Amino acid sequence: MNHQMAVSLQHRHDDTLDPVTGLERWRTNYGRPVWDNIFSKVALENRGEIGVFACGPKPLTNQLKGLCAQYSDDHRLFKFHKENFD
Repeated sequence: MNHQMAVSLQHRHDDTLDPVTGLERWRTNYGRPVWDNIFSKVALENRGEIGVFACGPKPLTNQLKGLCAQYSDDHRLFKFHKENFD
């Protein structure tokens, strides 16, 4: 699927089932994740300890680790976990 097709699918199916997964609640995000949007939504909806698990390149894991610290506060702790496969 090319980028133009993905964008078209995303805009045409805003009010129906996701065309890739067939799910209503969990929509496919086309393109790179907007981590600030994801972390702020999770922070609003949860309290206590929130586990964040990552496996990937160092720039990604460093970014997620930083966001865990940024979004942790007195009411919630984003606890970062990293897995490496050799």
